[in-house]
Amino acid sequence: DAFVIYNPHGKDQEFVSLMTQVLTSPPYNLRLYVPWSDNNEPFEAVATAENIEKRCKKVLVVISAESMESDLFHFQLKVAH
Repeated sequence: DAFVIYNPHGKDQEFVSLMTQVLTSPPYNLRLYVPWSDNNEPFEAVATAENIEKRCKKVLVVISAESMESDLFHFQLKVAH
């Protein structure tokens, strides 16, 4: 359903973990594609672009001061746009 764009370091990771628990449970029951979760290896930008483009109809963006400094975060935003 939705691709989650965030910075996988620090408090962003903690927030996304909590958000995922809430949004994948009733009443929302969303299917979220969350990079770097469940011990996934960080993946290449090409794989990110393909997942955003082909698999996800929605995008959830977690914005923080740390994410604004991340090149990968900005790349994912451009692809999702």
